[in-house]
Amino acid sequence: ILLLEDNAATSLTLRAYLEDAGWSITAETRTLAAARRAIQNRPPDLLVADIKLPDGDGLTLVEELWRRDQVPAVVISAFADDELTRRAVEGGGFAYLVKPVSRPEVTAAVRLVAARAGELRGLRRRVDTLQDALESRKLVERAKGFLMADRGLNDEEAYHLLQQRSRETNTRLPEVARTVIEHYLTLQGRHRGEEDRTHRLRRRGRSSAAQ
Repeated sequence: ILLLEDNAATSLTLRAYLEDAGWSITAETRTLAAARRAIQNRPPDLLVADIKLPDGDGLTLVEELWRRDQVPAVVISAFADDELTRRAVEGGGFAYLVKPVSRPEVTAAVRLVAARAGELRGLRRRVDTLQDALESRKLVERAKGFLMADRGLNDEEAYHLLQQRSRETNTRLPEVARTVIEHYLTLQGRHRGEEDRTHRLRRRGRSSAAQ
């Protein structure tokens, strides 16, 4: 956990709460600048952050870490403001606690946020996997279409040809399909170029004949 709290006494208390609950504090920082330095090499798994800081707004770091690294946050602030709460929730703050906070409040919030964020990351990985599978299928279907049209193959034969090429080259099937597509698109481009050249030559011939 990265702890961002400008009040030394509050920071010390929060650290004690979290470490007693079994969490590891990667850095205890007082300013936005110090927090950003602390995460240059590796983002934390979770952020516990105050809002009002000497050099800015803690919610900016909450938003940055969520957008860039999907790091969830527990926001702890002295301000119970609707706008701040909205920003926190939309920007990656999975929990918003108002000071003064107790040990049970903090530990429960961190556990809940860690669990929910893990579920969300798992869901995103599944979505990414499904999207990759859909894109791969689109590539294979398009490559099969080119092979069927060019070589007079049926669907099964075209797919078998792609699989065979994949095994022979030890290349993933979508990459083989991408290569096939690029090959035929290049041929189409050349063919169009030749047609355009022939068309221009014919036009010149007709112009010369007219003169």
